[in-house]
Amino acid sequence: MADDDSQLERLQRELYKREESDELTQRSEDVAQLGLRREKLPEAPSAAAELSFADKRDAARKKRKRFLLTAGVIGGLVLLVAAGVAATIWYRVRQNVTAEQIGLTVTGPSEVQAGNEITYTVSYTNKSRVDWENVELSFEVPPGLTVTKTEPDLPASGKFLRRTVGTLKSGESQSFSITGRLLGAENATVIGTATIQLSPENFPSGRFEHTALLSTTITAAPVDLAVVAAGRAAVGERVVATITVTNKSPAAMEGLYLKLNPAVGMELATEDPEFSPEYYIDEGVWLLPRVSSLETVQRTVVLFVEGQPNEQRTLEVEAGLLANGERFAQQKTGAVVTISSAALAIDQTYQNAKTPLVVHADEHIQGTIKYTNSGTSGLKNLVVKAQVVGDSFDPAALKLPAGAYDPSTRTITWTSATVPQLALLLPQQSGEIKYEFSIKPVDQLPATPSSKNSTVVITALVDSPDIVVPVGEVRKTVQDQYVMSVASDITAAADAFYDDGRLGIKSSGPIPPKVGEETTYSVRLRLGSTLNDVGDVHVSAVLPDGVRYTGKNIATVGTVAFEERTGELTWSIPQLAGLQGRATPAADLYFQVAIRPGENQRGQTIPFLNKLVVTGTDLFVDEQLKTELTAFPTTDTAVPGSGHVE
Repeated sequence: MADDDSQLERLQRELYKREESDELTQRSEDVAQLGLRREKLPEAPSAAAELSFADKRDAARKKRKRFLLTAGVIGGLVLLVAAGVAATIWYRVRQNVTAEQIGLTVTGPSEVQAGNEITYTVSYTNKSRVDWENVELSFEVPPGLTVTKTEPDLPASGKFLRRTVGTLKSGESQSFSITGRLLGAENATVIGTATIQLSPENFPSGRFEHTALLSTTITAAPVDLAVVAAGRAAVGERVVATITVTNKSPAAMEGLYLKLNPAVGMELATEDPEFSPEYYIDEGVWLLPRVSSLETVQRTVVLFVEGQPNEQRTLEVEAGLLANGERFAQQKTGAVVTISSAALAIDQTYQNAKTPLVVHADEHIQGTIKYTNSGTSGLKNLVVKAQVVGDSFDPAALKLPAGAYDPSTRTITWTSATVPQLALLLPQQSGEIKYEFSIKPVDQLPATPSSKNSTVVITALVDSPDIVVPVGEVRKTVQDQYVMSVASDITAAADAFYDDGRLGIKSSGPIPPKVGEETTYSVRLRLGSTLNDVGDVHVSAVLPDGVRYTGKNIATVGTVAFEERTGELTWSIPQLAGLQGRATPAADLYFQVAIRPGENQRGQTIPFLNKLVVTGTDLFVDEQLKTELTAFPTTDTAVPGSGHVE
């Protein structure tokens, strides 16, 4: 076996010998001479070794294959999961509600004439892929819109109209409309606003909201407005202006108003008989009735100007439309009055007071008219007149030391025939005329609805032929107007009777009253107003000791309260109408009282009241009124002849 190995080694050396160089062989011999052992060279790979190497490569390939397979599976799973996530996100995105998917529009005209009808249409569409739940819509009614119709009927909540839809399916569309009369100032922009709120079916806790708008421009109503007045006027001169309003539209117009804006230095004479009635002083407006197509309405203004010569005063007039208590101007114009110099001036005072003055029925009035020459030359043959307007003026009580009264024109005239000072009035000189008259007593005042808010208006004027009138101008007289407002009086009466029950409060007990026994009576209070409306009326009726209020009462108006400690019965009435008790029935209060006479009252009559005071406010002159009675009903006036205690 050893020989075989040796032979094999030799064979291998011979086999690989050719591969060694001479230099390498020499180095090997040198190493051997030095006694060093040469490491055995690696043996040439055998066939078995080559086979083993081939097996290892196959295992590596299998390992790589297994690795690639595993990586592929994992990658596939990752891709599958990613695709699922992406699909889920895509689905959810497709199922969510975005602003673009909420279809909401408001349609209507972009321009409308003030006072005309307008229709807003609100349309809404579900553009998403899910149904909507709890769908609610609201429309904010813009200022100036008076809603006349909605389709379908929509409930109102404040300034909003609301529509509850409930469910709106994917792709479904609905709408509703609002029709009304739109008012607004010229060129004003009105915004119609609609809002939708909803919850998606797949997200019921969520709440989405979207808003849509529509802008509409208002053009002025077709109204013509003009003012005509004198171009020049002296200080204190009465100026009359005429206002005309024309409806140029083909349809009738309602809700028109006229507003006056006088400049500083212009005083409106609203009490003047020629001043158009139904003018609301506090707001400065007339509310016009329905004006038909092409119809013209006129109103007259009377005013006085103050200031220096050549100054100008402007009366501005505004025409507009009224809706829901709000005014919308449509047209404006004005009249300019230039103040001119005057050689004469006139002024009036009554009861030593300037205008306006509050007077009462049957009151005696003392008046003074003062005239002055403010020019630089004397004036001759002056004429002074005073025209009186008002049913409360009593000409029968007129006292004239000079002058004469013409009942046909209700004018008092003074000339130099009875007032010598009027023959010549020197520059910067003044004069006075005095006279007296009375306001009619209540029983002579008219008791018709038109007699409420009675006034006495006195217009005084002075003129002289020597006053120079500029070329082209109309001759005018210098005037002064004085206004007296007649206050109302509260009428009050009290009586008592033994009631048989026809009024619902039946009396009981002996008549005449007896000592120790109770007898009940009805006391009646009756109130009225001689002229004007009276507000915040309070009646205080005090019962004396020994007279008991039973708690029974009947009042035609107002409320009743009683304070037992003080014996005061209070009757409160929000308002007594003017002329109540004269043109219409008085306000009545019936209340029951009871008495139980003592021995000390035998043979006496017993009064049911010891105080009765009525207070209120005259709503025309804004004056406090008070009426107090001093005579009171008793057991004897209640049942004459059977009122003494037995």
